[in-house]
Amino acid sequence: MNEHNPIKRDPAIADLSRAHHFGLQLVWKIRYGIKNNISVTRICSYVLFSIVHELEPHFRDEERYLFPLLKTDDPLRTRAESEHKEIRNLKECIIKDSQYSALFEQFANVLELHIRFEERELFNYIQDTTTKDLLARVGVELVRKNALSDVEWLDQFWIKESR
Repeated sequence: MNEHNPIKRDPAIADLSRAHHFGLQLVWKIRYGIKNNISVTRICSYVLFSIVHELEPHFRDEERYLFPLLKTDDPLRTRAESEHKEIRNLKECIIKDSQYSALFEQFANVLELHIRFEERELFNYIQDTTTKDLLARVGVELVRKNALSDVEWLDQFWIKESR
């Protein structure tokens, strides 16, 4: 059996790492909604809300503070930037055709793979190749409030109703 040891995350980027948890929750909620035949309109509203209030601010922080720690042609940086672009493109497709449930499945799959890549490869690489002092300076810049903790989403389609 392949056991996974917890990843040691530098405190400077721990909040970005914790934000990935919200992304994985979004993936789970999308899949739950599709599996349980929840109205695609309801799923779409939550997905777009999550993109605006959590994913986009998270992406901007990574692009502004983390990615510049790597050379512009670094393969891990170019992969992360490409995946951000792919996720943004999927968001635009969802806006244009929000009734197509396969789009939500694709979005969930791409987002999950992206988060796993950042957690398992990119963040570890950045920690290993960046000085503690520079990471600490980046950490100071990254202090930000978690948008989702301030806003309660009322339509919690992922919670089963008792019948």
